[in-house]
Amino acid sequence: MINKKIFVIFLVLIFGTIFLIQPVVSNGSTMTISTVAEKDSYVDSYSPTSNNGGKDWLIFGDYILGWNEAYLYFNFSDKPAGWTKAEISIDMYSVSETFDVTASLINDTWDEYTIDWLNKPEHGEIITTFTVAEGKVYTIDVTNYIEGDGISICFNASDYLQTGYVQARAREGDMGSLFPGPKLIWTYEPNQAPTATITSITPSPAEQGVDTVEFKGTGTDIDGTITAYEWSSSIDGILNNSNDFTKSASDLSIGTHTIYFRVKDNDGAWSSKVSKVLTIEEGGNGNGNGEQEKIPGFNPLILLGIIGIITPILIKKIKKRQ
Repeated sequence: MINKKIFVIFLVLIFGTIFLIQPVVSNGSTMTISTVAEKDSYVDSYSPTSNNGGKDWLIFGDYILGWNEAYLYFNFSDKPAGWTKAEISIDMYSVSETFDVTASLINDTWDEYTIDWLNKPEHGEIITTFTVAEGKVYTIDVTNYIEGDGISICFNASDYLQTGYVQARAREGDMGSLFPGPKLIWTYEPNQAPTATITSITPSPAEQGVDTVEFKGTGTDIDGTITAYEWSSSIDGILNNSNDFTKSASDLSIGTHTIYFRVKDNDGAWSSKVSKVLTIEEGGNGNGNGEQEKIPGFNPLILLGIIGIITPILIKKIKKRQ
């Protein structure tokens, strides 16, 4: 009997832990992450000076002898890069009867442990109106209201002629996916890994000490800007805020060099390395700028012509003297 009890407790602990974990959910090419409300409370017209902050539940609608309104605030501390949608979910686990609920934007600040019916903030723009008919998790879209550092909303009956009310789970009653508190759910596209391409190395082959070598490349699928690139260990460099790069390198040893390139986006994701081979050949006496050093006024073709004319004359003169 004792062993059976221990086994049951063990199962409860395992499944309880599973339900408490908040997974990041994948939906095809998008993912979601959620944030529990930073503060929530409800106010009651029957007890206008009473504060209900810190309770495990929220109430709104026509409840017993008064009207109730629920207030929630979410910060944007978990807002992911590349987010595409924002929704607020709330577990309305008990619905007395079918009635219409309004979700309004709240522009003024309020305190969870001092808000009451008398000092509650004014309702702002209506975000949406929807019908509640059964106990379940309801979700509203607030994508168009994501500004600043957070969002504050109020749930209340759409008019004061209805008799229904809702009991919902507050943040203090959050117990994971089984008993969820109010959440702000972000849908976002995961960052695509950046890619790198070396578009050209010119000239190639290059002459040592003569040519200035220019490297060009691009980074694509970048969320933000490229912050760094990598060459071989002997040719390192840093480039900020650009998708292209150029670099001069005239003092390379004779032989072949593998030039590596990769990019890093603003979120720290590196692309895989790409490479091209650069060949350095032995060069003549050069100035390092791609131009051979020249004697002023010197033209090899003219010199050859002069030699060609003078040589027969000199030969004739030599023969005459003999």
